[in-house]
Amino acid sequence: MSTAATQWVRTRPVNLKAIQFDGSADQAQSILDWIKEGGVELCGHFRPPVGEVPGALLIPTPYSVLCVNKGDWVVQTEEKTFQIVTLECFDTKFQVVPCLPQ
Repeated sequence: MSTAATQWVRTRPVNLKAIQFDGSADQAQSILDWIKEGGVELCGHFRPPVGEVPGALLIPTPYSVLCVNKGDWVVQTEEKTFQIVTLECFDTKFQVVPCLPQ
């Protein structure tokens, strides 16, 4: 039986685009437009705030409805797909960087 030596590795740094949702209808539309520009056909909509329940961006997918809440980030991956990342998760995994060239 041979044993392979383990090695430490790290992920390559990758620059991704992301927008943090501020809870407004205007920004919900901007996020939907941005996703559509990426070639994704969708029919999401803004759910306005009701009482103590804040507004949200709802994006139906073939498997479920994604709910983007105020403070969440929408991140475009290297594969040109879009992910919803909560603020807590975002802060541990990502870092906002100065504007990078296109």
